Amino acid sequence: MGLDKQLLLTSISESVVPFVGSSIASGHLFTKLRDVFSVYQYLLTCIPLTAFTTGVASYLILGNMYYSLYIVAAVILAPLVVPIIMSIKYKGIETRVTENYIEIDVKVPVDISSYDPNELFNHVFKKASRSIRNPYYSKKLGNMNNCGHLRVTYLGDDKMVLKRRCGELIVEVTITPQREANMSVRMNY
Repeated sequence: MGLDKQLLLTSISESVVPFVGSSIASGHLFTKLRDVFSVYQYLLTCIPLTAFTTGVASYLILGNMYYSLYIVAAVILAPLVVPIIMSIKYKGIETRVTENYIEIDVKVPVDISSYDPNELFNHVFKKASRSIRNPYYSKKLGNMNNCGHLRVTYLGDDKMVLKRRCGELIVEVTITPQREANMSVRMNY
């Protein structure tokens, strides 16, 4: 899915501010997207703009080129760290262990621009599987694309449940109208 134009324009207008513009844009983008890799796509346009305005402003204020370069280097690195720090706060993963199976619940923000269930499932699955960092779970989730068909269930007018089964692994994605998807993975030991 491409970049959202409104979010891109907002982040560019925030990044014009010298010294802290791209860090503000990075924090704002992460609260909207809640995905570090998606934020980095937008930051490719924000960081050069903030680096330029910071370089000009710091040179005019300090009058020394070397100090200005140190400040610009800090301005380039700061927005790359902000989403990583914020991702710790917005960790949306819950793991439940029972005597028969392990269940992992992941909450993922989703922008529903397509109503194709397969595309929605793949988009949410790809986004959610990035946040599951345990190698045992990641290895089991790796072969989901080679599995059976997708079962689609509509719960009223505002909820859609997408379910795919792959042997002993069951992945269920519930899409709500609040632009949030809940992915539940159930696997046997």
